[in-house]
Amino acid sequence: MQIDKRITLDASRACRNHRPNTNKILLTTLFLLVASLGSPLPASPEGAPHWGYTGEIGPENWHQLSPDFGLCKTGQTQTPINIAGASAADLPPLALDYQQQKLQILNNGHTIQVNSTSEQYARLQDREFKLLQFHFHTPSENLVDGSPYPAEIHFVHKDAQGSLAVIALFVSEGKENPLIKKIWQHLPAKEGPAADQALEFNPRDLLPQRSAYYYFQGSLTTPPCSEGVHWQVL
Repeated sequence: MQIDKRITLDASRACRNHRPNTNKILLTTLFLLVASLGSPLPASPEGAPHWGYTGEIGPENWHQLSPDFGLCKTGQTQTPINIAGASAADLPPLALDYQQQKLQILNNGHTIQVNSTSEQYARLQDREFKLLQFHFHTPSENLVDGSPYPAEIHFVHKDAQGSLAVIALFVSEGKENPLIKKIWQHLPAKEGPAADQALEFNPRDLLPQRSAYYYFQGSLTTPPCSEGVHWQVL
């Protein structure tokens, strides 16, 4: 399946104060409609600095929590951004080769994350990336003309050289989405993996058929805030 509209951004960077507490996703309504037209990686290893979204461990202080988090303060292409102005560009289509698969759902301590358990690939910017996982933020981390969407889903990928790419999907409130409902029915009762792992579907079915996407190079939205991440925003 290809998503082939080409748009690039002249985008201003969003203030880190906007960053949501992604655990709120547990409290939001199940009646979500993927906007047609919506990263954390796995939880920090044991012994790694604890970070959060408020207070002394919040975004304004991430750079002080570890020398490895310095880019959270000094980075020049940090994400999230405010999408405010875009121009047409001859960018390659997004070719998504996702298939039906068993998925592992967990609460990683910051958000609800769904891990891919098989070889699933996407061709992004003429490079092959493997799907690692997708996870949720509410409200959205990225803004459009200064305003957030109710939620945002990040599909995180990595290529053979270790480069990361994210497909970000904005979500609006609306009629019940059966796949979102299915995920919510398997939510872990506490931090860690869900006891019931009978979750199976094609992640492609969460994505719209629309052709347009925004592209920019940014960063991870969580520590260590590494840059060079390829962002495709639907």
